[in-house]
Amino acid sequence: EEGYTYKNNTESGLMIKAHPSAAMKADAWKRIRAMLSEFGMTPASRAKVTMNTPAEEDPFEAFLKKRK
Repeated sequence: EEGYTYKNNTESGLMIKAHPSAAMKADAWKRIRAMLSEFGMTPASRAKVTMNTPAEEDPFEAFLKKRK
């Protein structure tokens, strides 16, 4: 039966170690999260993206410019 740990009998007694695939899985998820963030595919990274859109002219600003 395989899980996240395995037992190993040594001279000093029973050792419980993390299964190597558990470390590989954790590393893969870490890399996936980094890539998702890098490409703006998380809500937090998407919120950081800004778009250069033309600003709407404020009617009051336009009025003040006409008066000058």
